[in-house]
Amino acid sequence: MIDLKKAVNEAVNFLPIPPEEDICLCSCYEQLIGAAYSLLTADIYGIQTRDTKGYHYAVRVKLSQLLLNATDLPFRPTGGPCATWASGFYFNTALQRIVWTGERLLKIFASLRITCCNDALTRKNYNLKGIGPIKGSVDKRLRHLTAKHNRGNQLIALQTLYDLTAINRVDLDKDDVTDANYFGAIREDVNMRKHSLGAFNRSSTLSTKWSGLKERQVMYAVKAFCVVCRVYAELDQYCFREKLLELPVPVK
Repeated sequence: MIDLKKAVNEAVNFLPIPPEEDICLCSCYEQLIGAAYSLLTADIYGIQTRDTKGYHYAVRVKLSQLLLNATDLPFRPTGGPCATWASGFYFNTALQRIVWTGERLLKIFASLRITCCNDALTRKNYNLKGIGPIKGSVDKRLRHLTAKHNRGNQLIALQTLYDLTAINRVDLDKDDVTDANYFGAIREDVNMRKHSLGAFNRSSTLSTKWSGLKERQVMYAVKAFCVVCRVYAELDQYCFREKLLELPVPVK
């Protein structure tokens, strides 16, 4: 089993604080710190499988009164189904921040002007929408930097995140979650929570390949967090501090 606290602390310690004028990475830094806090807090509660039997009356019906009667915040339920709710709240918050930041970092690299040369691939393109066009641009730019400028070895984590981010959705009902697609599985779970009409048509509330992982969800969440942290550090160092990417002009 992965040592969550050790892995998260090491990843955060590796994060450089961006300069204030770096409007691209400042928001990513905040999201990653938020994800770290959420993972560590979920770990304190004990990340466990939520018992959905009788969940509505055992948790949902009681939560508002428990919160209103709490004498101290943050809310700290001790034991029972409400404790699993609190743990899940922080764990799912971490997943959302990890996915958001991973996609934002890919888009930053795919969109800003690259200063290596005047090749058409290096021009800025702020109109990329959807993971397909973003991944297409990332792939072309990585190939260009590797073939023409021998800089691919400086963006290893970015290549890893690119490989882990599937254009086609991971089917959580059928596809096994593996070391090759776990980021895509997390992304699919987050998006299903975001876009479903309700729990009745969100597969992740049922027995799926993702929910069935139980404690392995934690391992993959931490692995995803660490990969995104390394991508952030690469973009900070090689793309902005060494001015490989041109920062956009802030809107005043």
